[in-house]
Amino acid sequence: MENIEISRALWLNEKEGLLLINKNGEWDALPTDFACLNLNGIPQKLRFSATTVLEVAAMIGYGEEKGEIIFLSPRRDPKSEQSEDLYLAGDLNQWLSTGLDPQWQLKPETIQNRIYNVLRIPKDKLPPHFQFKFVSQQWVWQPLPRFSPNKIIAHPCFENLEYRAESTGKHIIKFFLEDRSFHFNDHAEVVQRHRIIAVDDAPWLFSLYSCEKLGAYVDDHGTHFALFAPKISSAEVLWKENLDGAYQEQRMVRQTNGIWTATIQKNLTHSYYLLRIQKMENGLPTTRDIVDPYAKALVNKNGPGIIVETLETVEHFQAPPIEQWVIYEGHVRDLIANVAEISEAEKLGFSGLVKFLERGYFQSLGINALELQPIQEFDNDKKEDYHWGYMPVNYFAPASAYAHHPEKGTQVQEFRELVEALHRQKIAVILDVVYNHSGEPNALSAIDPKYFFRQNDAGYLLNYSGCGNDLYTENPMVRKLIMDSLEHWVRVYDVDGFRFDLAELVGLEFLDEVRVHLQTIKPSIAMIAEPWSFRSYAGHEVRRTKLLAWNDEYREFIRDYILGYGNSEGLSYFVEGSLKFRSQFPAQSVNYLSSHDDFCWIDRITENVHHDGFIPTLVDVRRTHMALAILLLSLGTPMLGQGMELLHSKRGVHNTYQRGDLNALDYGRILEYPLTIKYVQPLIDLRRRSSLFCLNNVPSSGYIRLINSKEKNAAATLLFNATQENGPMQILLALNPYFQKAHFNLSALKNMKFSQIADTFSFQNKFDRPYLWNGDELELPPLSCGLFIRCNERALEFCPKSYKEPLTS
Repeated sequence: MENIEISRALWLNEKEGLLLINKNGEWDALPTDFACLNLNGIPQKLRFSATTVLEVAAMIGYGEEKGEIIFLSPRRDPKSEQSEDLYLAGDLNQWLSTGLDPQWQLKPETIQNRIYNVLRIPKDKLPPHFQFKFVSQQWVWQPLPRFSPNKIIAHPCFENLEYRAESTGKHIIKFFLEDRSFHFNDHAEVVQRHRIIAVDDAPWLFSLYSCEKLGAYVDDHGTHFALFAPKISSAEVLWKENLDGAYQEQRMVRQTNGIWTATIQKNLTHSYYLLRIQKMENGLPTTRDIVDPYAKALVNKNGPGIIVETLETVEHFQAPPIEQWVIYEGHVRDLIANVAEISEAEKLGFSGLVKFLERGYFQSLGINALELQPIQEFDNDKKEDYHWGYMPVNYFAPASAYAHHPEKGTQVQEFRELVEALHRQKIAVILDVVYNHSGEPNALSAIDPKYFFRQNDAGYLLNYSGCGNDLYTENPMVRKLIMDSLEHWVRVYDVDGFRFDLAELVGLEFLDEVRVHLQTIKPSIAMIAEPWSFRSYAGHEVRRTKLLAWNDEYREFIRDYILGYGNSEGLSYFVEGSLKFRSQFPAQSVNYLSSHDDFCWIDRITENVHHDGFIPTLVDVRRTHMALAILLLSLGTPMLGQGMELLHSKRGVHNTYQRGDLNALDYGRILEYPLTIKYVQPLIDLRRRSSLFCLNNVPSSGYIRLINSKEKNAAATLLFNATQENGPMQILLALNPYFQKAHFNLSALKNMKFSQIADTFSFQNKFDRPYLWNGDELELPPLSCGLFIRCNERALEFCPKSYKEPLTS
């Protein structure tokens, strides 16, 4: 026993834990004096036993049994006996660099009445040390066990497991506390001879879950409060019925699984409250007053919370099918800041946007989904401060800064009225939500930074969000917080969809589980991922889910294409919905050319110096119209960045998150640049009224036919519905991003009669000077695009309708 040393100690629950020692052995009968446990300085007796191969493999990915090493991975479907096509990859097989070899495939095997993915290899056939992981047939690397002591940081963005012949599970011992139980407030140390090892409570802490209804709510028995805070020592509700009154106190009682509850036998609707918690920090008791993370309304970012009525929607709005959506991204204040008919007070928030909707601008434009930048409570200092909203401090409360009387909780009704106003115009509401990090004040961090935020081994916050912290979304009660929050926005406000900021940090598979749940409440709900973070890029992993995703590759390629740097094959790939590598169905790809981040569209592509597209050149306009034609006719889900139809410029400023003056839309540009909005309107109309572009399934090969130019450059024509699987109508999109003319041999279309319906600047039923299409050859002018429709009685029904003049400011 003298050469055996404990390297790590972990709690599994209030009575049991694990000890990791420096080598394998048989530990069924360890003496009780092998080690002892000090709880708050008082020695406690321990009993020891060996661990099972399942307990070991769940932690390190493998275990030893009868001379065999058992590599084991949990199954996605524990009830199914079919193979899940997982493989062992590592140094021992060159990480399967030559392909997925069946000898390394894990097979379903029943162990202790449960099915696992298992690969058995004789121990003497394995090298003594190697790194490994499990990978699917689709080359998706499986997540590692959360508390593996054999994790190896192989790269800043990923980890592997390490196999060691001397540590095959027989180096892990189970201990049992016999006389009392461990609580999270206790300080526990394992003492072995003269060595002291702190016992890590993370495995137990991170496994806690409760289905208890959290937050404050009122019923016939009074007002109830519930908080998840497993490591605090006491909690109280501070409440008052008047904002300028004094707080009264109500003690909260500790329940199981880290829950604290209190009931006040009174209806406290419209009352105000905070939560007072006490816990140990750096060995000293510390008291904090915090806003309830589940508060449904706040006076401001610092609180207090307001107990409000949150009636659920009785009849949900039926949004159009997702494949028919045309999304417009916008900020509440940017959309209305320069509208003269709206008062200065209304321009601050929801009520002003409701008034703006009366003008019919979005209806005239033709969009049917509005994606609002974050409207959950965020950390602006003053109500009038401009803020993009990407630093949330509460996930249930509409932003107090966007309300007329936040001290009365009017933001709840005002936001509900905004959603209803959009629904009356048949416009779906998408909320941009931020569940990857938190702003300040940070109630979750005050409760327990270790539980709610990812940390490295030294206890420092990870920051792959770039905003100071990363929400620990693997933990069950963090997932409950996210699920409860999203369900609240659907049930109470009838929201139609969500766009997830830095969704890679939240977890794509988890978000897909959330989607399934939310669609039981509202079947038309849509979930859109921003599939990247500073940790990793997951753009090609989205296709394993039913989530939609922002397609940044589309954004970059189409910009390069209209600047003359692309190729026709890439154009065809992206116009077809990025189906080969990125999307499993067309609508999954959210195609866009610009968003709130970085340069706006016109500043990205302008010929002007310093990326200042405020006065765009004629070339800028031509390129914009060409890009709009591509965007709005591509398979997938198109999204317009706010103001693209106005040629909106941010004067070359790259990051405008605090520049409301630059972000605010100027509708006077409709009069200055009328051709662009008049070009967007019929494009959207053509898309929405035909079935050629809004596909809910994968089209057959050749649905879009690419015909290259005779010059053999990137100029191209794309024939939609070439297979005629969507009826007789066909549309030809012709593109020339160069300063020279382009020519196309269209002999393959000689038996089809097409009529031109659009050039680079307008849609017309009949052009005085149509593009030259003589016999088999089409000629496109420099920097131009054109649309041609195959003429027959049915096709003519889809020619763009006439429009009223768009409303101006």
